Amino acid sequence: MQRIYREIIYPYPIAQVWEALSSQEALSSWFMSTDFEAVVGKQFSFKTKPAPGFDGVVKGVVLVVEPPHKLVYSWQGGPLKKTKVSFQLKEVQEGTKLTFEHSGFTGLSEIFPRFILGSGWKGLLTKNLYHWLESQYTEGKR
Repeated sequence: MQRIYREIIYPYPIAQVWEALSSQEALSSWFMSTDFEAVVGKQFSFKTKPAPGFDGVVKGVVLVVEPPHKLVYSWQGGPLKKTKVSFQLKEVQEGTKLTFEHSGFTGLSEIFPRFILGSGWKGLLTKNLYHWLESQYTEGKR
């Protein structure tokens, strides 16, 4: 089984990173438009710009919610069969360590989607999420 795996440290408290990952408003701002709710069993969708072979809709179901440490949901869109996205948060001296895993890729037909998603997740987690946190929690805000 192939996976996408990242570990990133954000210089923000765990509660703030959790909000970015679990709040519908936050996700719609830095990630994709969504009706997501961090409730086990909740079906949701992420919507983005369509691309060849992808209608722009990712469907999922929330599988695990353990605030503010763990969030897991299924992920299915375009040519992908159901995969799983997992976020684990841990307080560290520098702020919050995020351990991210997108797993469940199988077969040759999922090599290219996994490559595209790997690149996408890298930018989303290292740039978009970081900039959202920065914009929300710099001095003078919140």
